[in-house]
Amino acid sequence: MKEISHLKKDFIMQVGNFQRNYLNDKLHLFAEIYPRNLVIKCINPQTTEVMVTIEMKNVEKLRNLVFLKLIYGTKNEDYECIPEEVNNLLYEMMIKYWMKYTKIKKQYLFIAFNPDTDEKGNNILNLFSTLELVNCTQFLDVFECERFSASQIYGYLSNDEVNFLNNVLNLHKDIEEVRKMEPTFCLDSYNYNTKKRIFKLERRNYYFKNSIFKIIVSNGQLTLQSEDVTEQDFPVSSGVIYEIIEYIKDEMKFPNLINPPTRHFKKLVKEHFKLHMDDEKIEEKYYEIAEELGEQYLENEAAYIADIFNSIESGTRKTSNKEFKEVQTNMLCKMYKVCTPNNVWYIVVNLEASDFRMIRTTQEKKTPDEVLKILISYLEDKALCEV
Repeated sequence: MKEISHLKKDFIMQVGNFQRNYLNDKLHLFAEIYPRNLVIKCINPQTTEVMVTIEMKNVEKLRNLVFLKLIYGTKNEDYECIPEEVNNLLYEMMIKYWMKYTKIKKQYLFIAFNPDTDEKGNNILNLFSTLELVNCTQFLDVFECERFSASQIYGYLSNDEVNFLNNVLNLHKDIEEVRKMEPTFCLDSYNYNTKKRIFKLERRNYYFKNSIFKIIVSNGQLTLQSEDVTEQDFPVSSGVIYEIIEYIKDEMKFPNLINPPTRHFKKLVKEHFKLHMDDEKIEEKYYEIAEELGEQYLENEAAYIADIFNSIESGTRKTSNKEFKEVQTNMLCKMYKVCTPNNVWYIVVNLEASDFRMIRTTQEKKTPDEVLKILISYLEDKALCEV
């Protein structure tokens, strides 16, 4: 690329001019330019020793993003061979190189800053201000970074780019809100078999209403990709996730009349009840229970219950006896009491018979007679078997 080639030549000439104007023959400057790293070495001409090395290194492997880390190394920390004001000019020259580089490449540029550890702290911050770099620390949570860690980041961004990233940040927050509103909406764990992209939300598979889909950010818009619904573009704007959810509801309305969503119910039975039941038998139980409640209602409740089980098993949050209680009757029969926002569920799991019952009630403090009868029946059957 001719523009990049010219940029590199200009930078090398700047380094030469810099040496003549500021260092004379005290130190020789030597520039090394790599696709992901910019290095200036300050060499003692008499001993040929490298006295100071300054690096600005792109530490992430993201196609449209440059995350720079400043690395400053000296041979002797007590010996300051480069005056502070000269150091600052070197930093400025290197940052300007990356600013031009990312503008040509149409990439985002961010620079790490750790105020507690960066020795050149105040000088670097003043330089950021002079170069009109924007504090972008709030965007750290949205990027798919694996090697980049910093308490603060500063970016070379236009107002439009800042607004765009703010909308992406709000989208991440809105996704968490949708999970509370729509219990069957869920995110699979990161899919590391797919090509790495800029934003965390692009590495996940999403599930809602029997549809598995991805959200891809490209050319300033969102693209919904799925084998279950027609691919659709959406603007990156406030509240766009709610538009996506409504779109999937409409697209999946008729397919779900034939094949109702049972993903969360099946997960509950297999992973949390730990029953080895085939899908056909689980679906029979599903329709049996849903006959009273309605299919959509049961799937929502199953999602709530599965989330509570998952929290208990993973230890991600504490639950009270009011929300979850396990009664161990024997090694092969267990009863759970689980409270969702609208119901109290008594779940009796017979591990020996690979079967279960789910009884719903609105009376939190009173165990339904049906539950007690089931427990007594299981216990009597076990006692007879032992005799």
